[in-house]
Amino acid sequence: MFLILGLIVGAVHVYLDKRPRTKGRVAEIFLLWFLVITVGLGSVFFFISHTVFADTTAASVGWPADNPFQSEVAVANLTIATLGILCYWLRGNFWVATVIAFCVQWLGAAVVHIRDIVVAANYAPNNAGITLYWIF
Repeated sequence: MFLILGLIVGAVHVYLDKRPRTKGRVAEIFLLWFLVITVGLGSVFFFISHTVFADTTAASVGWPADNPFQSEVAVANLTIATLGILCYWLRGNFWVATVIAFCVQWLGAAVVHIRDIVVAANYAPNNAGITLYWIF
């Protein structure tokens, strides 16, 4: 959902942009909205799911409720959300750092989910389903 929203906002921005439509400018615009919406707002969504709806989220992943991991995952998502949203105002190497942090978190999450499938045969919807596909 956030990926599609980022693409839509990016396309509208490119359409309305008064600057010359070079390949670099178009790439910059789409990267901007990927970082702000897909990474930033998407991570806010995951932060909320791991705090406000922690028990439901844990159950959907096939993990126990009332587990401190929920708080740690929530804070990690809030960190990534903050970086993504700040990309609207901060450019250059800040974008590189944000992409690195996002990739490390999501690749790490992929390893955890795949390990849980292999070791514990956890095929819960948000362990082996859409969440895992979203990571890739």
